[in-house]
Formats: sequence, C-alpha cells, structure tokens
Amino acid sequence: MSFTKVDSPLSIVHCPLSSVSVIIPLYNAAAYVLDTLDSVLASSYRPVEVVIVDDGSTDNSLALAQQWCAQHPEGRVYSQANAGVSAARNYAIRQARGTYILPLDADDLIGKTYIEHAVQVLESRSDVRIVGSRAWMIGEVDKEWKLPAFSHERIARKNMIPITSLFRRADWERVGGFCEEEIYREDWDFWLSLLELGGTFVKLDEIGLYYRIRKGSRRILAKQQKRAIVDAINRRHPQYIYHHLHGPLHYHRSWSKIINLFRSEKIISTNQQTLSRMGLISLIGQNGHTSSEGSIIHHHRNTLRLHHHPVLGPIVSKTFATPPLWRGILYGLFVKSKARRSYEYALRLGSLTPEPIAYREVRYFGILRESVYICRQSECQYTFNDLIEQRAKSKEQRLSSTDSDPLSERSLNSLNSLNSLNSLNSLNRHQILQAIGRFTATLHQKGVLHQDYSAGNILFNADGSLVQVIDLNRIQWCLDHNGQSTITLHQALRNFERLNIDRAALTTLAHAYAEAMNENMTTNVSENMTTNVSENMTTNVSENMTTNVSEGANNQPTYDPDYCAKYIIAHRWHKHIKQGITNL
Repeated sequence: MSFTKVDSPLSIVHCPLSSVSVIIPLYNAAAYVLDTLDSVLASSYRPVEVVIVDDGSTDNSLALAQQWCAQHPEGRVYSQANAGVSAARNYAIRQARGTYILPLDADDLIGKTYIEHAVQVLESRSDVRIVGSRAWMIGEVDKEWKLPAFSHERIARKNMIPITSLFRRADWERVGGFCEEEIYREDWDFWLSLLELGGTFVKLDEIGLYYRIRKGSRRILAKQQKRAIVDAINRRHPQYIYHHLHGPLHYHRSWSKIINLFRSEKIISTNQQTLSRMGLISLIGQNGHTSSEGSIIHHHRNTLRLHHHPVLGPIVSKTFATPPLWRGILYGLFVKSKARRSYEYALRLGSLTPEPIAYREVRYFGILRESVYICRQSECQYTFNDLIEQRAKSKEQRLSSTDSDPLSERSLNSLNSLNSLNSLNSLNRHQILQAIGRFTATLHQKGVLHQDYSAGNILFNADGSLVQVIDLNRIQWCLDHNGQSTITLHQALRNFERLNIDRAALTTLAHAYAEAMNENMTTNVSENMTTNVSENMTTNVSENMTTNVSEGANNQPTYDPDYCAKYIIAHRWHKHIKQGITNL
C-alpha cells in the first residue's frame, strides 16, 4: 500500500527479522521533512521502515509525508491531534514492526552507515542499552556537536545522548515508553529509564546524526526550563540519581555531587521496611515535588498532597516551606523541625489524629532546608468548615426560594447547589457539634492545647463517631510532672476562638465540652477518693478553676455550661473581629 492514515493505535505487529523502525514525530516541518526522509532511504541498512506521526501540524507537513510514503513502501504515516513529541513517538513505536527503534526529528538527517553499525553493536553486546554517534550541527550552526564522554555519573547530571540513538523496542516496552508529561527533556528522562534496567551506552566514532539548530527549537526552550527539568528528573529517577550523585540533582547540576558531600538526610518511619528511603523519595518526590501519582490537596505556605502507596494505601504528605536561613539554623541546633514535631506528637495522640508514617529532614551544613511529614489519609470525610458552609448554604437556599419564577436561572442554580450538598445536609449538625465539643475536652484533659485550633484542622466523619485533629506542629503540651493537664479554664475556652461559626453552634460546643469535662472531673475525683487523696485533688483543681468552676453537692468541681458558652461567644479571634467576618 502507498500510505496509511489512522486516528487510533493499531495492534502491535512483530517482525521476525532484526529490522529497524525509524520513528519520526512531525510538527510544522514542511521545509525539512523530505530531506529527513530521503536520508533514511539512503541508509545502507535493510530492512528498515519509516513510521511518521503528524502531531497536528498546521502547515502542509502531513501532505508532504503522505506523498513521500505513496512513492516509498518503506513509509507509513499516521496523524493525531497535537499531544506533544513524547505522545507522537509512543504512538509511532506502537505502530512500528522493527526489533530496534531509532527516533529521528523531522528536521534532522542521519548518516548512510549509522544504522548498520549501530545494529551491529546491539546484536553483539547484550550489555548495551543505547547506541549513538557523533553529531554535526547544521542550520544556524555548522560545526561538530561536542558532547561529553558518557558515564553514569555524568548522565545523572546532564544529558549527552542525542535523541537519534538506537535502542531495543523490548526495552521501550519495559520502561513504559517516553514520559508524556511536559518535562521538556523527555529524551534525557527516557535514557535514564533505559539505563536503570542495567547496561551502558556506546557512542560510534562516526558522524551519524546531522542535528539542525533553528530559532524556537525545543533544545533552546529546554534551557529556559532548567529548574523544572531538574525537579522532574529528581522526581522520576531518585534511585539512579542518588546512587550516582550520593544525593539529589541540584539546580547547579555540575556541582551536585560536591554539594551532596555536605548534605545529610534523615528519615524516621514507623515501618522502615515498608517505606524505605527510596520508596519515600519516589513517592513524594524530591524538593517537595509530587510524583505523577500524587495530587495536590492544599497549597499555600505549605503543600499537602495525596499519594497511593502499594502497601499502605492512600497517604498524605505535608511539605513544609523552606525556612529562612536563621530559622534553618535554629531547627538544626535547638528546635525540632515542624515535620518531626508533627510525627512525634501524632504518636502521642494515637487515634485522635491520622496515623503517622514517617518524617524526612534534609540539612546542608547542619542547616535545615527541607522537611516532610507523612501520615495515612484520615477516614474523616469532612472538616469543621463544612459545618460553617452548611449553615451559610442553608440560609442562601432559603433566600433564593423566594424567587417569583421557580424555574429562573437563579432558582435552578440554587437547586443544583442544594443537590450537591445532599450528603452534607444529611449530617446531624447538633450531633456533630456535640462530638467535637467532647473531642476538644479529651484533648484538654490530655494536656493538648492546639495553637491553631481552626476550622480546617478539625476533621469528622458523617455521624461524628470519629473526630481528629491535624496540623500538629502547632500543639503545646501543658502537663505537670505527674502528667496531669495544667490547662486553665480560660485557656481552654479561648481555644475555641478560631471556630468562626454561629452563636447556636458555639453554645452546643460549649455545653458538650463542659459536660465532658464534668464527667471527667467526676471520674477523677471518684478514683482519687478510693486512694484517699480526694482532698489534695479537690484543692488543686479548685485553684486552677478559680471563680469559674463551682463545687457540686459532693464537693466535686464542675464546669458551668452557660458560663462556658457566654465566654466562648464573647471571645472571638481578633483577626476575625478586625476583618468583620464573625458569624455570630
């Protein structure tokens, strides 16, 4: 047949011969593509085929490729909507029949004997993964492209293998093809994937590639994305990079190995075997960047991401912002990092927070520069913000229901919004608020005073049977030498100030909190009375509660629910008051 044009992948056809498939992604290269195709046709090696994938060209590149294939049975051409060079190469290889694959850009040329000599190397040496050649730059430059000699350490820092290099199709299948993310150096990324299989690269001592330099080429564009490229390489190839550079690749790539001499990394995990150092890095990425499996949950000063671990299931990582230099020194010498505090506090809190898994710290010259905390994803589906929004949405729906036209756009939008809130509206708000009040009492009884006890840091499930707290690095532990809580009444009640919800909800929280504290007081007094220490206990508690706690009929200290409610309502967070956004 003269040529074939399809819009979907075909079944893979394997050729029994050691044939070569030259795959050419084509995008707006009408001025060069015929010369490129003729250079392949002039190759001394047979059998060879040419598989062209047009990536949504807007010039007549596709028509020229079709005309060429109509005259040369070695050629086949396909088209796809513009999806990028990696997607085009993968598409072409899926259609290819050859044992070996040679990518070739649509504006470059190859030497006559290049394929022949490259095949000889792959046929004779199983330890070789990739075969390339010397290269000559054409177009705006006319000179040899001097690339450094290959070594594993060098290619961990920079790429010296041109894309027009020969490799086995079977290896392409093993590594999953070219990465189709926009990482700008997909060739470097692909070579690292092949080299991670084991083996090496061989460079032929002949000019096998004529590499065209022109304005707007991807090579020039890649130079402008250096930081993004480094981050992607670290994220996708941590084991290879760490093995050969003894640490990550840095933005000053040539200095990476030297910089890593002064770098220290610590990973502490509840299960070191399940979550090894490399497993952690490949999962959460390097320099705080997520892997392709992760997704951003929240991004502001710190970044939360959701990942899926093959053993642990869904887990959450919190990457803390790089601290200022002076604070990095402080964390290195005198103060525990936020990640470490989060991890250690989570171990102490138990089921009151999502299960901790690990934390990671990276220091240079002893100065903290990176820290990450990892825990299991909570089973709670909601945050306290949902209770606030539930009230606001309900009010909005009541107002919108007064529309004169029941089928107006506004009414329909309100109805759709209401339907999307069905699961939230089904919550027993009063029951949830009571559960959160009791949960807060449990925290205070354990001496836990959360310095950012706000709506986004309180989680709960649909029936309130599970409530948890997060953002643990802001916790203050208030315990005496006997392990008893030293939180005073006013400290406890001020802990509610950031919960910006309506007056009725605050009253429910306060009453449930007071009842839980009273129950605990009763239990503690009863237990202490059996050991003949009730008098000391009553005295100590009464001193802490001062005038805000009364004594019951049995001389047991009690919290006044109404007083607690009035105090909480009267003391709202100063930032909410200043902004005029209290929900009372």
